[in-house]
Amino acid sequence: MSGMTGAAGAAGVIGPLWLLLQIEIPVFLLADALPTRKVPLPLRVLVVAALLSPVALHLIASWGDGTVDVAGYLLTFASLLLLSAASVWAVFSTSVWTAFFCSSAGYTAQGFATGVQGVLRGTARLTQIESLAAIPDDLVLLVTYIGFYLLFVRKVRRSRLELVADGRMLPAFGMCILAVIGLDVLLKQLESQGLAPSTILALRCVHLAFCAFLLGFEYRSLVGSRLETEATVDRHILEERSRQYEESRLSIEAVNRRMHDIVRSTTEDARQMGALDNPQVNDLLVQMVSEVNHYDAIIRTGNEALDTVLTEKSLVCESNGMSLSPIADGEALAFLRPAEIYVLVGGVLDLVIDQVRHVGDPSQRDISFIVRRRGDMVTISAQGYEAEQSEDERRVTRRELDRLARRVVDAHRGSVSSSTEGDTRLIVVSMPID
Repeated sequence: MSGMTGAAGAAGVIGPLWLLLQIEIPVFLLADALPTRKVPLPLRVLVVAALLSPVALHLIASWGDGTVDVAGYLLTFASLLLLSAASVWAVFSTSVWTAFFCSSAGYTAQGFATGVQGVLRGTARLTQIESLAAIPDDLVLLVTYIGFYLLFVRKVRRSRLELVADGRMLPAFGMCILAVIGLDVLLKQLESQGLAPSTILALRCVHLAFCAFLLGFEYRSLVGSRLETEATVDRHILEERSRQYEESRLSIEAVNRRMHDIVRSTTEDARQMGALDNPQVNDLLVQMVSEVNHYDAIIRTGNEALDTVLTEKSLVCESNGMSLSPIADGEALAFLRPAEIYVLVGGVLDLVIDQVRHVGDPSQRDISFIVRRRGDMVTISAQGYEAEQSEDERRVTRRELDRLARRVVDAHRGSVSSSTEGDTRLIVVSMPID
């Protein structure tokens, strides 16, 4: 008798602790992507144990009680949800909203696993399929958690979990308490009252669907938070580029005026000194006028913002031993704001300039830039020779093109593409003319 009592006592401790572990595993799978606070690992473990111990002690004390107390069940596991969030916040260097996300999503994953177990058991009872009844609950839990990691956790990590910083986690937290915990306790109570197995199975499927919906909602909230954060950054970039554009435009106008003033004053000085009859002086003046006219011709595209960008990038190319050959219909970009032209054209040219900069052959350090209108579409293309690139460098290029698309092109229903033609790389932006 004492042996049976000891076994029951051990089960009364192991069972609650195993349940807590089932809930905390997916929570900390998510939180593991976050930076930890600068405290030793043993201390972090003690913090988590201290926070979760009240719920653990309560579960141990009430374990094995056959009655279903709805209010007590809701209170216990809602408290566990809050304490899990507090554990994440205490251990990891993150925001309260991120802690809420990890806690609610992790608990929902455990609820989903429980739902799968319930559906399998209910199906086995209705269909009398012994193989379903023989599947261990722990195996179902393991498979569900592996799927959760592959399909949810990895995607969340790529979407940057630390960017969760808004109140959309509060409704997700409430839905987790009501839909996941509340429906689970309701099903336990209905099962204890002898409700028809087919009805229980149907309700288990509803519970499973709630868990899947909540995980999808939480992921979409994370993506929305990330996009809002990046949109804020992009707005600041556009504002800064707009300021830079205005400063560059004024500087270029001042340089233009100064160049023409130099030509006029030099010609006047030569005339006063009677040096205009000197062939060498005449040749020098003709060369100066030709250079100024050539400079003017390069920046006259019919669009002041485009002129500014091309002039800037021409100077960058010249200082790096490269050349920029633009053929641009500036009026085709009239539907874009100056700051958008500055960001888009400047970004595309920066990418091509960066790739050509590493080309050693002087004859291959030319960049072709074309803006052309075709019907209701305008295309912006930049092409240049490309040195051998690593996969990391290619990823950086693709990421920059994605940023350009989000900042300007997507707003105008356009597209950005990058392709390799022999030793050259071609970047093409296509947009409908609004």
